[in-house]
Amino acid sequence: MVVRGVAVRRRFFLPVLTPDSYADIDVNLSIELAINRFGRMIKANPHNDDGALILQDVKVQYKEVDAALQTVIDALIARDYLKQDGLLPVTVQSGRALAERYLDGASYRCLHRGISDHRQS
Repeated sequence: MVVRGVAVRRRFFLPVLTPDSYADIDVNLSIELAINRFGRMIKANPHNDDGALILQDVKVQYKEVDAALQTVIDALIARDYLKQDGLLPVTVQSGRALAERYLDGASYRCLHRGISDHRQS
């Protein structure tokens, strides 16, 4: 009985903690965001020193995708990594086409929201 209960818990938590999709943000810095199948950010990996600097100032783990992306984009704007008419390459990848389309749309929405909020302040 106990072993079966542990197995059920493991099957429940494994999908929560397993990356299903990724969003890579590359400006002069590089950050990889790992997202589980439930749309929660489970890990943020910097790929260089600038990425590590941004991530030490923000908390994105376990946030929903839109909130996590918005947090990172706001931090990029606040630290002048994004300039007006600049380019922000965001690469999304997943084994599920629906997840890729959602991540692509979320990154677009968050970027435009962040830029318009920044212009108003």
